[in-house]
Amino acid sequence: MAVIQWYPGHMAKAKKQLIENLKLIDVVIELRDARIPYSSCNPDFAQLFEKKRRVVVLNKGDLANNEESKAWCSSLKQQEGHAALAIDVYNQKDVSRLISLLKRTADEIRASLPPKKIFIGQGRIIRVMIVGIPNVGKSSLINSIVKKNVAKAENRPGVTKGNQWIRILPGIELLDTPGVLWNKFSSLQTGMNLAICGAIRDDILDIGDIAGNLMEQLAGFGRIENTNPELAGFVLGQELLAAFAKKRGMLATGGVPDLNKAAPIVLKEFRAGKFGPLSLEMWSTEKATLVRYERVKEESDDPREL
Repeated sequence: MAVIQWYPGHMAKAKKQLIENLKLIDVVIELRDARIPYSSCNPDFAQLFEKKRRVVVLNKGDLANNEESKAWCSSLKQQEGHAALAIDVYNQKDVSRLISLLKRTADEIRASLPPKKIFIGQGRIIRVMIVGIPNVGKSSLINSIVKKNVAKAENRPGVTKGNQWIRILPGIELLDTPGVLWNKFSSLQTGMNLAICGAIRDDILDIGDIAGNLMEQLAGFGRIENTNPELAGFVLGQELLAAFAKKRGMLATGGVPDLNKAAPIVLKEFRAGKFGPLSLEMWSTEKATLVRYERVKEESDDPREL
């Protein structure tokens, strides 16, 4: 089994800070990528936050299959007991749904706990911590909630480096934390999915392999035929990538398809939703059951379970 390791020093430090801050926190908001709800779940979180109220938010819901996102949220509620919803952090209606959920959760916590020293009006301040893997949209979500740029957001992994306390609602404060990955991915496909969606840098794995893997998945979902009918009939990722390069006129010396030019374009277009809303990890279909079964077998030494 291939093992992918990518664990920058600042992530180890971030995890230590996260553990230290837990005693200050009432609620944990865990962001995942709606396109890969399984791969974007840090397996360390289940144990770290087992005694905390948790809200799971599947971000980038506009880029994922809506029915699949609903199925994942339903499963998280029924099987794990977490409040869950899929959103697009740039859609204010979606953000308003999350705000309403946070308000209800805060009211429930205040009603269940004894009074403490810090009050706003008649209610104790509820402190929320937002966690997730890199580049899943934590800072963008905070900015959307408060409707101004209070958290630094950038479309590359590992930008948020330090902790920030931010008042997001009356009586509710939020701690933004750096993105935290785990120290190894025992499944190559988990690492590939994270790379495809931009959670780890493109140079950690071979970018041609990443794009080829994506092309195979797109072909399996029928998206190649829909968006690039000229590529129909190819099966292997490198063949699909070569055909894509040829179609776009990305040719090296001698007319050979230039995969190094094609690969970043394929990834950029997928991340921008050019292939349509798509969930790389499905829950509700028969195919998803088979995918999940193979993944569990493959990752038998991984603490994550479906």
